[in-house]
Amino acid sequence: MYYKVCVLYTSYALGFEYSEVTLISHQNKNTLSNTIIIKKVELLVG
Repeated sequence: MYYKVCVLYTSYALGFEYSEVTLISHQNKNTLSNTIIIKKVELLVG
């Protein structure tokens, strides 16, 4: 299964941070493996 969660929240007064958390879950036989990929981008207003 594939889950993707995107969160947008304010940070500081002149900027905001965009956090993208991707959770990839795949089941192999009786084993459940989870892979978490976190990519964070910070943008500031001129």
